Amino acid sequence: MPRRTRDSGAPILLAACAAGAMSVGLTGLSPDAQAERHIRVNPGVRLEDVIHATDSSVTIDVNGDPPLQVFPLPGTSMAQWMTQNSTVVFLVAVDSIEGRLTSSGDDIKSVVSGQIVDVLKGRGDSVGRRASFTVVGGSVAIRGVRVTAKRRWAKSFEEGSQYLVFGRLLQDGAVETWEGFVLHVSADGTWERMLVTDAPQVTQELKGTDFLGEVRAAALDEK
Repeated sequence: MPRRTRDSGAPILLAACAAGAMSVGLTGLSPDAQAERHIRVNPGVRLEDVIHATDSSVTIDVNGDPPLQVFPLPGTSMAQWMTQNSTVVFLVAVDSIEGRLTSSGDDIKSVVSGQIVDVLKGRGDSVGRRASFTVVGGSVAIRGVRVTAKRRWAKSFEEGSQYLVFGRLLQDGAVETWEGFVLHVSADGTWERMLVTDAPQVTQELKGTDFLGEVRAAALDEK
């Protein structure tokens, strides 16, 4: 479930379901340390229990089905649909990704943080403020071993990249976002959802149109 926080001038906290990654430096590795090892782990298995003394790097393919994806009806674009179903839309420049073990120790979550560089809908005074959101997956160090948790249906967040985050402002002042409503902008200006999708309508629209312009237009149409 998305995490929420009240907005009282403090940094905005968003919650999303996607994947993140963070590099962790390793020192003092044994000469007979193994190269990167790929394993599968079921929910409930503590990650520290699957690490070997000879490991230097472990990538865990977390079992589990992708979240249910919902798409707009014919005649409504993704930009229109996502904007209409959000009360706030931010463009965030990410500069920090911090991986953390979950409280149960069987998974990794990452806190993705950055500066709001543009507001396409709502909360125009938020430009320049910092925002953070929590995603599933990422990397941590366990007993000197870099452990990375990945899901086949989610892309990894990267420092130095910009992300378009769609969310809604709740009555108590909290901001909430949800799976599939976070997009990444690449160096060539094309967009991709952080939640992997094979739907042709989504792939074509994100690559073949001015998606950011459509979001702005959809937000203006609601005023």
